[in-house]
Amino acid sequence: KFEQLIRRTLQRCNIEMPLTGVEAYKVSIQAIFKRPRSVSKGLIFKTKRPDIDNVCKSILDASNGLLWLDDSQVVILHAEKRLDETESVILKVEEIRNKIG
Repeated sequence: KFEQLIRRTLQRCNIEMPLTGVEAYKVSIQAIFKRPRSVSKGLIFKTKRPDIDNVCKSILDASNGLLWLDDSQVVILHAEKRLDETESVILKVEEIRNKIG
Protein backbone atom coordinates (compact mmCIF):
# COMPACT_ATOMS: atom_id res chain seq x y z
CA LYS A 1 0.00 0.00 0.00
CA PHE A 2 2.84 2.40 0.83
CA GLU A 3 4.43 1.92 -2.60
CA GLN A 4 1.07 2.54 -4.33
CA LEU A 5 0.55 5.71 -2.28
CA ILE A 6 4.01 7.01 -3.23
CA ARG A 7 3.41 6.25 -6.92
CA ARG A 8 -0.01 7.97 -6.97
CA THR A 9 1.45 11.01 -5.21
CA LEU A 10 4.33 11.27 -7.69
CA GLN A 11 1.91 10.94 -10.62
CA ARG A 12 -0.12 13.89 -9.31
CA CYS A 13 3.02 16.04 -9.18
CA ASN A 14 3.38 16.01 -12.99
CA ILE A 15 7.17 15.79 -12.79
CA GLU A 16 8.95 15.78 -16.14
CA MET A 17 11.35 12.88 -16.07
CA PRO A 18 14.40 13.27 -18.30
CA LEU A 19 14.17 10.46 -20.83
CA THR A 20 17.74 10.81 -22.08
CA GLY A 21 21.00 12.26 -20.92
CA VAL A 22 20.78 11.52 -17.19
CA GLU A 23 22.64 8.41 -16.16
CA ALA A 24 22.84 8.67 -12.38
CA TYR A 25 21.00 10.18 -9.41
CA LYS A 26 21.66 11.10 -5.80
CA VAL A 27 18.58 10.59 -3.61
CA SER A 28 17.83 11.80 -0.09
CA ILE A 29 14.82 10.34 1.75
CA GLN A 30 13.34 11.51 5.04
CA ALA A 31 10.52 9.20 6.11
CA ILE A 32 8.62 10.89 8.93
CA PHE A 33 6.26 8.77 11.00
CA LYS A 34 3.59 9.91 13.47
CA ARG A 35 4.96 10.06 16.97
CA PRO A 36 3.12 7.82 19.46
CA ARG A 37 1.80 9.64 22.52
CA SER A 38 4.17 7.63 24.68
CA VAL A 39 7.20 9.27 23.02
CA SER A 40 8.34 12.71 24.19
CA LYS A 41 8.02 15.75 21.91
CA GLY A 42 10.83 16.84 19.63
CA LEU A 43 11.93 15.42 16.31
CA ILE A 44 13.68 12.12 17.05
CA PHE A 45 14.75 9.07 15.10
CA LYS A 46 12.37 6.11 14.72
CA THR A 47 14.01 2.88 15.85
CA LYS A 48 11.05 0.53 15.35
CA ARG A 49 9.69 -1.06 12.17
CA PRO A 50 9.51 -0.60 9.25
CA ASP A 51 13.17 -1.13 8.44
CA ILE A 52 14.80 1.79 6.63
CA ASP A 53 15.93 -0.41 3.73
CA ASN A 54 12.33 -1.52 3.10
CA VAL A 55 11.11 2.10 3.18
CA CYS A 56 13.79 3.09 0.65
CA LYS A 57 13.07 0.12 -1.61
CA SER A 58 9.36 0.97 -1.73
CA ILE A 59 10.04 4.62 -2.56
CA LEU A 60 12.70 3.84 -5.18
CA ASP A 61 10.59 1.13 -6.85
CA ALA A 62 7.50 3.39 -6.90
CA SER A 63 9.56 6.07 -8.66
CA ASN A 64 10.53 3.87 -11.61
CA GLY A 65 9.30 5.41 -14.84
CA LEU A 66 8.31 8.61 -13.01
CA LEU A 67 11.58 10.09 -11.72
CA TRP A 68 14.02 7.84 -13.58
CA LEU A 69 13.88 4.92 -15.96
CA ASP A 70 15.01 2.44 -13.30
CA ASP A 71 16.12 2.79 -9.69
CA SER A 72 19.42 1.12 -10.60
CA GLN A 73 20.35 4.67 -11.72
CA VAL A 74 20.38 5.75 -8.05
CA VAL A 75 24.06 5.61 -7.10
CA ILE A 76 24.04 7.65 -3.87
CA LEU A 77 21.35 7.25 -1.22
CA HIS A 78 20.88 9.02 2.12
CA ALA A 79 17.93 7.97 4.27
CA GLU A 80 16.46 8.83 7.68
CA LYS A 81 13.46 7.64 9.71
CA ARG A 82 12.09 10.22 12.11
CA LEU A 83 9.11 10.80 14.37
CA ASP A 84 7.00 13.96 14.32
CA GLU A 85 3.40 15.15 14.64
CA THR A 86 2.57 14.58 10.95
CA GLU A 87 3.51 11.70 8.67
CA SER A 88 5.27 12.61 5.45
CA VAL A 89 8.05 11.71 3.06
CA ILE A 90 10.59 14.28 1.92
CA LEU A 91 12.29 13.17 -1.27
CA LYS A 92 15.18 15.07 -2.85
CA VAL A 93 16.57 13.94 -6.20
CA GLU A 94 19.71 15.34 -7.84
CA GLU A 95 21.21 14.48 -11.21
CA ILE A 96 24.83 13.35 -11.16
CA ARG A 97 27.24 13.83 -14.03
CA ASN A 98 28.60 10.34 -14.49
CA LYS A 99 31.55 11.26 -16.68
CA ILE A 100 35.21 12.08 -16.13
CA GLY A 101 36.37 15.50 -17.23
